Amino acid sequence: MAIAFDDKLINLLSGNHQHLEVMNMQNKSLTCRVTPECMEVFVRKCRKLKVLITFYKCLSEQVLFAMTEPGREPMQFLSVLCKMEEKYHRGITNEAWSVIGCKLPDLKVAIHFDYTTDRDQIRKILLPMIPLAELDIRSLSDVHQEVHLAGKYCHNSLESVTISTTHSDQLEESLVYLAAQSAKLRVLHSFCGLRKSTIQSIREFRPELQKYTLQENDTEDCSLPLIFQGRFAQVERMKELGMYG
Repeated sequence: MAIAFDDKLINLLSGNHQHLEVMNMQNKSLTCRVTPECMEVFVRKCRKLKVLITFYKCLSEQVLFAMTEPGREPMQFLSVLCKMEEKYHRGITNEAWSVIGCKLPDLKVAIHFDYTTDRDQIRKILLPMIPLAELDIRSLSDVHQEVHLAGKYCHNSLESVTISTTHSDQLEESLVYLAAQSAKLRVLHSFCGLRKSTIQSIREFRPELQKYTLQENDTEDCSLPLIFQGRFAQVERMKELGMYG
């Protein structure tokens, strides 16, 4: 549904459907008006909630801490979509993510950056202690540094990575580094042309990849990012959770 979620709607849901196990707020609407305060109340009331798919701007450290309260079902999957508005949002600290990781050891986090998110904001959000299983970056700028950071910070948890950006030699190096570091990586989609040697290196480091898109560069100029490709990583996760098709 292409509806814009707001506090009134979320309060109605938490007041009347406290046995919700899955909540997906990411839809075709361009806006979301749910405040972190409202989301905190929602999480506290819906104590069986296991899967939350929302926007980064709707989260706060208090929302995350509410997920760890005694007597509730442990959260299994948290997906957040980051957009341009995040520059006005107070981010979640590395210390808070560390607490969440300790109290919810089975939690898997997916972060999706759309093409309106600037690089500085990506680096502020992408922190070492996030139990990051899925990363999706779509950008019109070169994000090789951000890809490198993901490989450095989250190599112990990364399972799925999707990158749509402009091509650069540094990006190819960062993708190889990420593949080499991330032993759990099973899905890798890169929608920009890569040298044959780069593809070979990735496959050598991660022969156990189950799904991948590694496009060989067959032209001199492959700088146009394919930002409108489908969000494969999240679709596959939603299929596993019985939430898609």
